[in-house]
Amino acid sequence: MSSQPQSSSTTQIISAATRDVPKTPPTAKQDCSDVLHLAFFFDGTGNNRDADAAGQRWSNVARLFDAAMNDPSKGIYRFYISGVGTPFNGEVSWVDKPDVWLEDHALGGAFGAGGDRRLLDGEDRMNQALRQAVVNNAKKMGGEVKQYVEKNKDASLNDLNKAIGAHRLIKVINISVIGFSRGAALSRAFVNMLVGQCRKQADGSLALNGFPVRFTFLGVFDTVASFGMPAHNITLPLEQRDLRIPACVERCVHYVAANELRYSFPVDLIREGGKYKAGWTEKVYPGVHSDIGGGYGPNEQNLDGNYARIPMNDMHQEALKAGVRLLSMADIKRTLAPIFDRFTVKPETQKNYQAYMSAANPAGTSVEADMRCHMKSYYESNGTLSRKKRPLAGQASFNSSSIKHAMWGTIDLEAPAYAEALKTHRDIVVTNRGTAEERVFFYSFKPEQWRLDAWLTNAPDSIVNFFSRYVHNSKVDFIANVEPFSYFRPRGVFEQKSS
Repeated sequence: MSSQPQSSSTTQIISAATRDVPKTPPTAKQDCSDVLHLAFFFDGTGNNRDADAAGQRWSNVARLFDAAMNDPSKGIYRFYISGVGTPFNGEVSWVDKPDVWLEDHALGGAFGAGGDRRLLDGEDRMNQALRQAVVNNAKKMGGEVKQYVEKNKDASLNDLNKAIGAHRLIKVINISVIGFSRGAALSRAFVNMLVGQCRKQADGSLALNGFPVRFTFLGVFDTVASFGMPAHNITLPLEQRDLRIPACVERCVHYVAANELRYSFPVDLIREGGKYKAGWTEKVYPGVHSDIGGGYGPNEQNLDGNYARIPMNDMHQEALKAGVRLLSMADIKRTLAPIFDRFTVKPETQKNYQAYMSAANPAGTSVEADMRCHMKSYYESNGTLSRKKRPLAGQASFNSSSIKHAMWGTIDLEAPAYAEALKTHRDIVVTNRGTAEERVFFYSFKPEQWRLDAWLTNAPDSIVNFFSRYVHNSKVDFIANVEPFSYFRPRGVFEQKSS
């Protein structure tokens, strides 16, 4: 689903990387200007680059951050913001530390607390970078401008702008933002926040803090803005207007997880009124939330975690084409050899993915159509595995917990109840275990025939092989698997709304 054809040409990448490069170095006799590239990376709920290192459970956002260039002397800056529900990696005053501790633990993971703090932290870091760039370029320029910044070392960005802004020490600011999950929602809100601070110039362009600005790239993995338990779903402290992507974003790419089934993880699309703006693309991948955004460790649920690198590498290419200052795969291998393995896709993984896509054959006509196609394959694969008495994803974790076994069933236990409900033309009824609130919610659930039909259909080997090796079960370890009878319920899909 895209407004334009896709291309991965080297020419595009080179052109994007050099479009704003000044032809001559700044001197004391010319209008000194510079081009800034600011890249922000908002990680997902429960994802934290430092904390995830021990289990090698880095998200795709954290991996892409590691591939980002960082050279302030050349106007290139990168900023990583840890996911809500994990230790906040920004600066915190002693007064705020108790609140931050709560946000980093229960409140952050369950209710998304800490989102506003992360937005403001991104803004603070941006302003620090702008100030640093102004000072650096003033020193390069020499003369009275250099003398001013050396004399006024503690001057704020606003004071510097008033005093020496006429010298155009910054030519343009290029802003790119990448996020996953609730971090994707924050990425969209962050862009909106900055655009709201911009002033429109006479030529129609935007200026931020007095400097020309371009929002060159917004890349998001499976945007989820909601939080909470079944029947208690609430949104991140964001309004619809915060998620709506401004038209000034030049390139926007959104990757959607086709097989995510947790009730509290509906996806927020970038599509509006069934249409996409020029330069915007939305693509559906098979797999659950963290199969697309990353975050599973090696052999977690006895599955290969390598598949998540396919959408990661696709996003990497999209960002390079848009001019985001990331290292190429060749440069990562050359300069970051110890972590190059975090970016590589095994030939076998690529082969199995391509075989699956050929068999599933999604039409690409809409997000919903492709999600249905991949869900059909998901049911066929799991039904086939169940009939052959082969383990399903997450089965070992489920079997190891007597609590999970006593309370809820897995997909192969749910299917018979589903069939019975279809025969008697009634809603699925949960047993008297669980709270009244949960029972009321699931009484309202009506099954769809095609889902059970797919479960009863034998899948070809290419589809079974892909799901059995790469697609995780996001429900089985999520809040003690508190969402019964939801493997056959459709995922929530929301379009962004016009303001």
